Amino acid sequence: MKRFILFAFLFSLFNFTKAQYFVGKIIYSVSYHNNKTKKADTSLSLGLGSEETFYIKNGDYLIKGNGSSKEWSLYKSSTNRIYEKYSRNDTVYAIDAGINNNTIRYKYHYKNVTSKKSEDTIKGKIKWIELHDREYVFDTENGVEYFYYFKKYKINAKLFSQHKYWHWGDFVTLSNSIPHIIIFQVDGYTCEKMAYDDFISEKLDDSLFDLPKNLLIKEKKL
Repeated sequence: MKRFILFAFLFSLFNFTKAQYFVGKIIYSVSYHNNKTKKADTSLSLGLGSEETFYIKNGDYLIKGNGSSKEWSLYKSSTNRIYEKYSRNDTVYAIDAGINNNTIRYKYHYKNVTSKKSEDTIKGKIKWIELHDREYVFDTENGVEYFYYFKKYKINAKLFSQHKYWHWGDFVTLSNSIPHIIIFQVDGYTCEKMAYDDFISEKLDDSLFDLPKNLLIKEKKL
């Protein structure tokens, strides 16, 4: 009987541990560069923001930045839509996340990727690029996309399997993880998103991912 109870406990513990997915927030620094001039694009940084806070719970995520034009982006797995709010009006633009806006030609996978440490300080925070478990590189028709990640920050990939826009679903399905660094080299520009420090696990209320009421929603054509 004691052996049965012990095995039952270990089985339940295994399933509990197995089902743990990251819930919380990650703060990314964001920079944009013109690939021809090799210079930072300050207009894009001002409009879209130089810092983003990424909240995620279950199959939804919310991105809030410090840009002057773009206020937030919200992905709802229930509708497979990305909702974007800009400061210029009270309209929310809905993007069909099932649309693949940039076809992948090849996928590359690298293990135990070593990246250098960056001592750049922004708002008193130091950006760290450490030894990553894995890296995925997507060679697309319009450029190259890099995703660096640690396997320990897991998310439920099934909930994002239909999220084809900017290949979020492709990356998550392959890695089952949240990226620590994202680099897009597309259409002559480079966008780099880098987490400042460790991911912050915390309880998030479901209401954080609710669409605000009394806002006009329009479909955005790509």
